[in-house]
Amino acid sequence: MTDVYEAIIDELNKFIGSKIKAPSFRGSDLGESEVQYRCADLRTVNWLTMITPKLKPWNRADLKCVAEQEWQNVESRCVCLE
Repeated sequence: MTDVYEAIIDELNKFIGSKIKAPSFRGSDLGESEVQYRCADLRTVNWLTMITPKLKPWNRADLKCVAEQEWQNVESRCVCLE
């Protein structure tokens, strides 16, 4: 899953020098079959949901982003699945 993590970092790096506000995260966790992102806001969730299916960190990669709301914290999480 480090390939997915690095592909998202590459996408985030495109915001360097841009006047567009970059997505904001509160953290991430790297698992064997997923990368979990704790998104700071809904805009970041939407960006991650949009960009994830376009990522091709390996041949025939078919990634998706699954968002979940945690009502107590109002914290959004996106998980990129292989």
